[in-house]
Amino acid sequence: MTLSQIPSEQYEETLKAMRERCYRAIKTMNTLQAPMGKGFPRSWAVGEVVRSRHEDYGGIKRRFVPSPRDLEDMPKVMDAIAWYKAHAKHGERDYRILVSRAFDRPWYIIAEKYFDGSVSERSLRRWLDRAVCEIVETVGKARREVVSSYANIIGG
Repeated sequence: MTLSQIPSEQYEETLKAMRERCYRAIKTMNTLQAPMGKGFPRSWAVGEVVRSRHEDYGGIKRRFVPSPRDLEDMPKVMDAIAWYKAHAKHGERDYRILVSRAFDRPWYIIAEKYFDGSVSERSLRRWLDRAVCEIVETVGKARREVVSSYANIIGG
């Protein structure tokens, strides 16, 4: 089902769930330990140590812990994100926005860092939503192809 086929009252809710699925895949990928043991183990709190009350900002930022469903879903979603980044007209731009928002980077910082502040928050949101829709549709197509090929193997 494409986003245009969703009733308007469910549109925002569906889009939010799609965004969250992509964010969780990116965060899950980030929590996995580097291959060959390079770098610090992910379980160490490197860079997240609070030295004073002023650095705390009201609480220690909690580390993302992926669920089993996140671990299962991550390869499919990350493959779709990689495909989108490589093949879409604005894939690189949208990938930067997606990853930045996955880690809660504010819109104005994304605009400053990647677009010299020449882009509005509304444009960034629109680009992100379009990218997320295409990524999730790619995951859905891949799943349908696997199911149909499996059915051909069983039936044939």
